[in-house]
Amino acid sequence: MKQYKIWNNVDNTQYKGSNSFGTNEKVSFDMLIGTSSKNSFFFGEITQQTFWNEAQGYHSYQLFIDGVAVKEAHYTPSNKTMKMWNIKDGVYTEYFNNTKKAVA
Repeated sequence: MKQYKIWNNVDNTQYKGSNSFGTNEKVSFDMLIGTSSKNSFFFGEITQQTFWNEAQGYHSYQLFIDGVAVKEAHYTPSNKTMKMWNIKDGVYTEYFNNTKKAVA
């Protein structure tokens, strides 16, 4: 099975099972709402992207809604560390960091 930097599991309660796909760069979705394919309206754009930060030595992952970054993560393969942030109004709030040691 091919390896991807971003993997999407798509679950739809209307179907048996789920679908999935991956990307190594960028994927965007237009979310439409309404009652049918002919009676639907643009609701928002969801974008996922990843890139290698050569200078810092980590993979950067970003999630955007309507072009605004809402989450970011950095994975450093050399020491297998992951850090994740929520972003609101340009302020990053860390919510996951597997580099921190538990205090006894």
